[in-house]
Amino acid sequence: MAHLNVSTKEFAAMAGHKLGPSDWMTVTQEMVQTYGETVGDLWWIHVDVPRAKKAFGGTIVYGLLTLSLVPKMMNEIMRITDHGNDLNYGYDNVRFLSVVHGGDRIRLTADIIGAEPRRDGMLCRTHCIVEVEGSEKPALVADWTLLVFPDGDGSMAEHAGLVGAS
Repeated sequence: MAHLNVSTKEFAAMAGHKLGPSDWMTVTQEMVQTYGETVGDLWWIHVDVPRAKKAFGGTIVYGLLTLSLVPKMMNEIMRITDHGNDLNYGYDNVRFLSVVHGGDRIRLTADIIGAEPRRDGMLCRTHCIVEVEGSEKPALVADWTLLVFPDGDGSMAEHAGLVGAS
């Protein structure tokens, strides 16, 4: 795993640069169960291990759980060094391309798309690919945008346009 420390200015100039891969991460059945309980979705394909194993070879990890692990894996392969705070600005073009089973190992690679100024911050975009160990097809692909601010003084919500000035 190659960890990249980069400033927002460097990030903006690195369009096309490949990041990663992250370390392999096991998506445990306990993670799947906890996620299901948290979101109130206990459909048997996710949480009934014997039944799902018989039908699908194992439980099927929630796609949104897999997506939610992207920031954790991204922190392993890249950090933006010159900021005080950041906000997850969102994902575009999210596609779940193959199944992740409970107990599978996943990892992240990413391509830097670019960056552009946004008020007092910078919108930093990456194209993320989550692969499953032993599978030729990725589990998911998504374009992720992070809104990065140079300071962490609490005014970032106003700068991001999330709240009005008081």
